[in-house]
Formats: sequence, structure tokens, C-alpha cells
Amino acid sequence: MTLAQTFDKLANDYMECFIQKYFTFSDCSRLEGYWVADEPGGVLEVGDYYFNYDTIRFCVDYNVDYDTLIKWYDYCLRVGMLDQTLPTPNIKSWVKGCPTYDENELERLEKIKSTIETQKEVLKECINNLKHKSV
Repeated sequence: MTLAQTFDKLANDYMECFIQKYFTFSDCSRLEGYWVADEPGGVLEVGDYYFNYDTIRFCVDYNVDYDTLIKWYDYCLRVGMLDQTLPTPNIKSWVKGCPTYDENELERLEKIKSTIETQKEVLKECINNLKHKSV
């Protein structure tokens, strides 16, 4: 077995453990997981989630509980949707209790962003109406 084959097997073993722990349900059903671009050890797609190999390995090795994993994932997604330049923690830092953005501040920024997006649509509509008006 080549080194690459050994790595692929190891990555696939981690994937199986990860899915077994986090995405297998009480009725024994489970979500399927796929390596993005069919590259073991890259990014895993499972359900509507995407996890990189470092996250998978850390969660399996340190027995991170499901709620912690999902809270971290949702937090990172939420912050990233506000602005992709805002830094987000990796799972290891999250588990260690790294500083996070204040909930009230996140809510305030989300409201501002929503208002801006709504106003952009209003502006588009007004411009469109202006274009179609007789001069």
C-alpha cells in the first residue's frame, strides 16, 4: 500500500467515525458523507454541512459532543454571512473557549444588513421604474 493509499484509508476511517458519531440517528438511519471532488482528507459534505479534515479529526480524537460541534458550525456560518472578512474560530479554539462576538452585537449587525439588503431592492425597483417612465 502506498503512502497516498494509506492516507486515503485513514481519512475514510475518520469520515466513517465522524458520521457514525454525529450523523447516525436513534433509529439507526444515518446521513451519507462524500468527500468534495472525491478527495479524501479534504472537505466532507454530509447532509447540508461541510467539514474540513482538521475539524473531523479533532472532533473524533477529542470526542467533541454534537451540540458543541453544531453551535460552532452555526456561529461560524452566521458570522460568515455577515461579512466573510470577519475571523471565525476553528473547532479546537471554540472548544477551548475562545472569545466570540457578542450576541447582541451580532443581532444588531444582522438587522442592519437586512435593512441594507431591503433598501437595495427598493432602490433597484425605483431605478427600474425610472427607466420605464416616459421622458
